[in-house]
Amino acid sequence: MERVAAAGLPGFKAEQLFFHVHAHLDVFVAGRSVVVPAGIGIGGDPNARVETERGQHVAGLAGECSHPCISPLHTHDDSGVLHVENDKERQITLGQLFTEWGVRFSADCVGGYCAPDQGRKVYVGGQEFTGDPAGIILKNGEEIALVIGTPPATIPAKFPGT
Repeated sequence: MERVAAAGLPGFKAEQLFFHVHAHLDVFVAGRSVVVPAGIGIGGDPNARVETERGQHVAGLAGECSHPCISPLHTHDDSGVLHVENDKERQITLGQLFTEWGVRFSADCVGGYCAPDQGRKVYVGGQEFTGDPAGIILKNGEEIALVIGTPPATIPAKFPGT
């Protein structure tokens, strides 16, 4: 929950569904997919946990927590789906996700991959995004692809299943 606070987001004792958005993030390094892990933005209480279900990590709450244990921005599984589940309409950004994840996301670096040695491109809906990717606002049904180094054969352009 320290990373949630560092991202400038509140912590809740239970999921909030007043404002609900699902975006999707694909991360590629040298053409290979990197897993966006389950449990980003969830933790710090026995009722907040990551379990293995059908071979996949799944994070969630088993009831209300005794203290804040879930961010309005979180991942339930390692599918790349980013959940914005909030008590009010609040714009949440890709940069806030990386802060919660604990992965450096600056103008020059993603994690340990830094320019000029490793180029980085970001795509939103299949179109290259040329602004500051940390400021990308997560929107419902939006596909975001972060490519470090050699791109994959195909840049994802649509939210999975659509």
